[in-house]
Amino acid sequence: MPQLDRTIIFPQIFWFFLIFIFIYIVILHFFFPKFLNSLKLRKQLLEFNGSLANEFMSKTNQDQLNILINLNKNLKKIKNSIYLNINKINIIFLNSNLTNPLQLTNRVKNTLQKGILFCNKHILNSIKLYPSSFNYKKN
Repeated sequence: MPQLDRTIIFPQIFWFFLIFIFIYIVILHFFFPKFLNSLKLRKQLLEFNGSLANEFMSKTNQDQLNILINLNKNLKKIKNSIYLNINKINIIFLNSNLTNPLQLTNRVKNTLQKGILFCNKHILNSIKLYPSSFNYKKN
């Protein structure tokens, strides 16, 4: 085989190493800095996006906690006002002598119509309230 002949193998090895070193220097001098620069930029971009994501998550969690705190406060206020209104209604019914179920039904109907906020009047008027004695079937 002529490639492995001892007379021509040394020049081939010489030119192989010379071309290899030349290509290595060109790559190291021109392309490697650009490659490292792009890797550094990617790392900085990832760190920046991570910090933005962490800030957004902490702000979102804080807003969520504030909303929950306000919601619990308002729910406690609503609960207290409902209990007070129920106690007032119980006292009114205990003090009044309502023996007729129709009067009681009319009072409840009027209370529902006047007490519920943000309800449609047509919906409230469509609720039919009758005394409980009319709901039972007679045998």
